[in-house]
Amino acid sequence: MEYLTVEDVMIIHHAETRQTDPIVDFGLLGSAVMRPQQSVGGQDAYPGVHLKAAALMHSLARNHPFVDGNKRTAAVAALTFCFINGQMIVMDDSELVALTLDVAEGQLDVPTIAKRLEDRSVEIENPS
Repeated sequence: MEYLTVEDVMIIHHAETRQTDPIVDFGLLGSAVMRPQQSVGGQDAYPGVHLKAAALMHSLARNHPFVDGNKRTAAVAALTFCFINGQMIVMDDSELVALTLDVAEGQLDVPTIAKRLEDRSVEIENPS
């Protein structure tokens, strides 16, 4: 499993917003980026690509580590995470916006986000 780093997410955020000093809280950003790697009792807290992507999306959208662009960053980071792990999410812009807004507003939990991503997922070979 490949994971995004804080630097990766900062690059995604800059590409989406063009902000030069965007971070409100490095701790929140680091926590969001590390969430997909969490384990409980030696077991993955978020087993599988889609649950990990959903956890990342949820944390970035809900915790607001950036001044602006948290939702955009959350969506692109989740799609990127899936892609680097062999899954392409095929979703039109309006569906992605609706999903991201629901996540940011606290209407969806991580398993529900993961199910939506998985339902729109296509396996790809050699994404790197």
